[in-house]
Amino acid sequence: LFMRLKIWDGTTNLILHNPLIGTGIGTFVWALPGYRPEGLNVRARFAHNDYLHMPAEMGFLALPLMILILLRVIGTGLGYYKKEGRIDELKLGCAIGILSLSLHGFIDFNFHIPANMILVCIYAGIVMGAKEC
Repeated sequence: LFMRLKIWDGTTNLILHNPLIGTGIGTFVWALPGYRPEGLNVRARFAHNDYLHMPAEMGFLALPLMILILLRVIGTGLGYYKKEGRIDELKLGCAIGILSLSLHGFIDFNFHIPANMILVCIYAGIVMGAKEC
């Protein structure tokens, strides 16, 4: 936990010095050493927090967009808890799956793991898919 707190501290400084456009997608590993806090003796490839990593690489505007998309998909999925008087288990389950990965993103880099991101995209497609006739 100590190392993650140090990484988050350095990432916060990185964001504050590059607020509009960030450092560029995929540049975190090279940008963080310039903002490395005292006591951080590892080379961090990720911020271990998706909600800090995104604005560090893409600027402040990327974060509200990501949160808006996640809230829309999760809210839509949770809104399907009743369909014709019964629970729509598939959409509810997919929304809860996205919610769980989104919450875990506060302490890890879930959205940088391709299998997790593919799963989120599939779940979002199921949730946001066309309504049945």
